[in-house]
Amino acid sequence: MEQQRQGDQPRSTALRVSRAAQSAGTSLQRQLCAQIREQVTTGVLPPGTRLPSARALAKRLRVSRNTVDGALDRLRHEGLLVRRVGAGTTVAGAIAVAPAPEGAD
Repeated sequence: MEQQRQGDQPRSTALRVSRAAQSAGTSLQRQLCAQIREQVTTGVLPPGTRLPSARALAKRLRVSRNTVDGALDRLRHEGLLVRRVGAGTTVAGAIAVAPAPEGAD
């Protein structure tokens, strides 16, 4: 996902799911969850960033809405996302961002 100002709706997403990885044992929900988690913890999605609706993400990724809802709910339980009916899903405010690896410039 492109970096956004707080509260802005993301214009595009870099999220991808792989049917091949699914065949190898990694569910679509786990793939999506891992990608969003990485973007949140590395600061690509800063606190306050609003994510697209579950319906919009499901359509864009060509997966069921239940798959997207499951991934977003898991991340909410981990404290990375805040979900509110009618207000959407945003990145939580107090996220510990992973430091850049040594030697990475």
